[in-house]
Amino acid sequence: CKFYDRANRLRINAGAMRKSEFKTACGSVNLDQLREGMKVAVRLVDLYGHEYWPVFEWLEREIDDRESRDARLARFR
Repeated sequence: CKFYDRANRLRINAGAMRKSEFKTACGSVNLDQLREGMKVAVRLVDLYGHEYWPVFEWLEREIDDRESRDARLARFR
């Protein structure tokens, strides 16, 4: 139930979060951690329905942004 409570808070706040707020108590979240979060988001949508879709979209957008940024920088290295 503790996992569900955390996931529900994330679902509620996903739309309002900005990149600058995307940090944990341990610091910034890296791309691998985002991908792990995406696996959890998919599972949440599968288990609890599309009310968790905003979490999925938010993680997808963040992963896409970071991958794009890395690829664009790599072109000039």
